[in-house]
Amino acid sequence: MSPVISSPDLFHIMLIEPQDSLNVGSVARAMMNLGFKHLHLVRPHNFSLEKALVTGRWAEALLKSASIHDSLPDALATMKDVIGFSSLSRPHRGEPTPLPEWMEGIKTRPIEQTALLFGREDTGLTTEAIEQCRMLVRIPSHHQYPAFNLAQSALLAMYELSRLSWDAASAAHDETPTWNQYERLDQLCSEVMVSAGFRHHEEGDPTAASVKNMLRRIQMNEREMRIMLALFNRVRISLGRGQ
Repeated sequence: MSPVISSPDLFHIMLIEPQDSLNVGSVARAMMNLGFKHLHLVRPHNFSLEKALVTGRWAEALLKSASIHDSLPDALATMKDVIGFSSLSRPHRGEPTPLPEWMEGIKTRPIEQTALLFGREDTGLTTEAIEQCRMLVRIPSHHQYPAFNLAQSALLAMYELSRLSWDAASAAHDETPTWNQYERLDQLCSEVMVSAGFRHHEEGDPTAASVKNMLRRIQMNEREMRIMLALFNRVRISLGRGQ
């Protein structure tokens, strides 16, 4: 019999470029309160464990074990799903999904290794982070002041997840592609589009961003991902021969 996996263990809290160690400590304390164990800091600004412990009381072990990454792709390498939290609509993405609606969706599908991305305190998620997300989620709030701070956003998301009946939730089989495979598919797709004259080399091409987002929403299994990688690689090679 496979070992029972606690579903909160499958969620990884990732803070993208956090600016204040006090906020990191507050997030860590909320994680301890609700049973979440995986904290990731991506390019944190002058992170201080001593300062984080001021607000992260009882969370010293979690803060000391936090993974610190120089790049977002490194942090996402082994993830199977990536969800970003944002209160704003984004070009080529539409309106974020309300938190209650996202929670309803979680109840109907197996749980898998999922990164929950929270942006920096002043500007929110970076464009790089948004492009990595399969879905953007908005926490409902009063229209006159829609933005929660970093620690509040993480707390509310984790609290809603902690309310699920984990006994009824099942862990996903290891059939979902890793984000490393999605990154490779992005690269191949970009090369094919450039070779075919469908897009330019410039960064920030809206067409490329839209295609990348569509590929993430497909939610392929690992076999389908291997087929897609082989297909795009064959097209890339064939286009290269024709030039």
